[in-house]
Amino acid sequence: DVAEARVVVGAGVGSVPPEIFPLVKELAAQIEGSVGGSRPVIDEGRIERDRLIGQTGRFISPDLYLALGVSGASQHVGGIQDSKTIVSINRDPQAAIFQSSDVGLVADLRQVLPALIEKIKQAKKDGKII
Repeated sequence: DVAEARVVVGAGVGSVPPEIFPLVKELAAQIEGSVGGSRPVIDEGRIERDRLIGQTGRFISPDLYLALGVSGASQHVGGIQDSKTIVSINRDPQAAIFQSSDVGLVADLRQVLPALIEKIKQAKKDGKII
């Protein structure tokens, strides 16, 4: 349940291409997070309707919200505003999500996600992450 999760990985329209979306799921699994999504991702059928984050979906307040390819439409931001920490990755430096983020990275998910997943796996293997 995204509304109860301590860590939520939010999938936006920038994360739904077939070569990216499996990485979103893998990252969520690696950090023991729940996957939620913005309206376009739900409408495309990539994620179940009960995982819609925003004013017409679920309001969430996780310790960490990781927004991947999320544009930052006001309807979505309204549903994440109680998150303790918001980290966003988007290739558009003008994406509205950055205004609501504690940390933002302008980058292509195709490059960042494989590297991030590998770093997490290595940190777990080295005992740096339990």
